This record gives sequence, C-alpha cells and structure tokens, in this order.
Amino acid sequence: MTDVDYEHETIEGQQVYPGDGHEVQAAAGDELAAPMTVEMSTPRENFETLYARLFPPMCRLAFVLVDTEEQAAEVVQDAFAKLYPRFDKVREPEAYVRASVLNLGRRALRRRIMARDRFRPEPEATANEHDHVIDAIRALPTRQRNAIVLRYYLQLTDVEIAATLGMQPGTVKSTLHRARAQLNEVLQP
Repeated sequence: MTDVDYEHETIEGQQVYPGDGHEVQAAAGDELAAPMTVEMSTPRENFETLYARLFPPMCRLAFVLVDTEEQAAEVVQDAFAKLYPRFDKVREPEAYVRASVLNLGRRALRRRIMARDRFRPEPEATANEHDHVIDAIRALPTRQRNAIVLRYYLQLTDVEIAATLGMQPGTVKSTLHRARAQLNEVLQP
C-alpha cells in the first residue's frame, strides 16, 4: 500500500500544489475552461486555531479506522505533531492532517493485525461493540474505504477528497460509486 500524498502538477520545473494560488489559465477563446484552484481570500489560520477546529472531526475519522477512541486520539495527536514543525511550509495544512490521519490509522491497523497474529485469544465482545456498517467499511479496499470515510464521516466534497487522496474528482466519484455498490451488496439482509 502506498501512503496518501498531495496531488501536484509541475509548472516550469516547480511543483505546484492545489490551493497555492497558481491557476491554470484557459486558452484564448476557451470559455468552458475553469481555473484548477481557487485563491483563498481569508488569511491563514494559526496552528492552535486549526488544531481546535480539526481535532474533533479528525478523531471521528481516526475512530472509523482504528476502533477505539483512545487510539484514534493518539493517531490525531501524532498527525498534528508531524504537522507542527513544518506548519509554515505546508500549503494546505488541513489536507496534510487528513492525509496523515489516514496514513497513521492504516499503520495502527497493520500493527494491530500483526499483534493479533501473535496472540490469538481474544476476549468475547458484547453486542454493543459490533457495528456491522463499520465492519463492512473496514472490509473495503483501502482506496474505497478512505473515500467513504472522508465523504460520509467528514462530509467532504469530491474536490476536497481528491486533494486529500491525490486523485482527480472524477476518480473520486467512480471510487465512491463502487464502494457504495459493494456496501449495498454486503449490508442487504
């Protein structure tokens, strides 16, 4: 599996990331072409404000990936800890944190699977601990699972999901369609 990375383009030998103010201009007479990015008119928020705003939704995202609130909070703390030293250099800190949470959540799952393989006996779970929808989401392929979680747990748009996962908005739509079809098949009685 590969880690999520920002989608970028190269313009005159420099990497250009979405939202950094560089826009692809339409050719003369091309009225249908639109710029690929939109310049933000609001000033950039500081780290503390970003942390306060993003911590709860990132914990929800991480919880879907890792099962426990404690581990979810730890994943989110680690994501913000990775962002802090490079905060001034990151063009889209919100997308950076989302991608970090996805990557760190996936890493935590791999470690848990490896630990379960070593120690087989598991305590019996109560009926309240099982959520069949979350179990079905966890069974999806990584790309589909990430898209579903970002759409339905964080309420992100196709463009925001595309920026987070490093894919085109059209690919996000088809990935979500396939994931919903697979979930519908698994969850129907």
